[in-house]
Amino acid sequence: MTRRRTAGVQAGGAETREAILSAAERLMIAEGYERASIARTCRESGYPVGSLYYHFGSKAALLAAVYQRFEKRFSDNLTQAVQAAGTAEEGLMTFWNGTVQAVLDDYPYFTLNLELLRISHEDPEIAAIMDADTRAFERHIAAAFATFATAAGVPDADDRADRMARVTTTYSRAAIMIAGDDQDLYLRHMADFYPVLQQMIAGSG
Repeated sequence: MTRRRTAGVQAGGAETREAILSAAERLMIAEGYERASIARTCRESGYPVGSLYYHFGSKAALLAAVYQRFEKRFSDNLTQAVQAAGTAEEGLMTFWNGTVQAVLDDYPYFTLNLELLRISHEDPEIAAIMDADTRAFERHIAAAFATFATAAGVPDADDRADRMARVTTTYSRAAIMIAGDDQDLYLRHMADFYPVLQQMIAGSG
């Protein structure tokens, strides 16, 4: 339902920004980036187009803000997974299961990610946003991998963690692309990948 702007709420207020951001998030997740137009986003939020431009400046900047909010939520989930970890090998499995579950919890974001990667080939602004998102995801993953690799006594822990974070990001995107809406298939692909990850990160091979 469209939320109407109430008296006393100024166009520059935090409430306005959050309403527009939430409306954009809902539309982009439900229908994709290209169909989530500025006009539709504003109708959904109940605020005028001028408010959107005031807070975000452009549709691409609005997308960046959506992803920044998502990234924080996802990184918080990863942090909880690391904190729940124990030994290097057991911890890696706990972290991996937590990471995969975090993807499932926000699965529509990752399918949106594939659409944006396609668009990014022709749109430099989108390309910059997706590159920043990829680098952020890899940093979070690498930090966790380095913790487990160090605990396992791997001598080149940081370098190995960086390389496996890049591989993991690429593999996960490919698994989502292949699986589509079939989350069970995605889970099977990620389960197949885990032994490789365990061998490389925990030093079991």
